[in-house]
Amino acid sequence: MDAVEAVGNVMYNEGMRTWNTLRLTRQIVQEFPLLRSKGSRVGYKAVLPRGLKKIEEMFSAVKNGKLPPPLMLFFFEV
Repeated sequence: MDAVEAVGNVMYNEGMRTWNTLRLTRQIVQEFPLLRSKGSRVGYKAVLPRGLKKIEEMFSAVKNGKLPPPLMLFFFEV
C-alpha cells in the first residue's frame, strides 16, 4: 500500500494568540471518515520521540499490532 502524502499549512489564530489550526487536505480526510462527521468529537495524540531508539521502539510496537500506524507530520518553512 502506498503512502498518502499531502502538504498543508498551520495557521496562527490572532484571537487566541496561538498556532492552533491545522488544515487537513482532502487526501487525509478521506483516509479518516470520522473527521467528516460534524457530530463526532475527534481527539489526537501528538508524540515527539527524542532519538532514533525511541522511534525504533514505537515502530516495533506498530509492527506487533500494539499501536496503530502513525500519521507522520513534518514542519517546514514555506
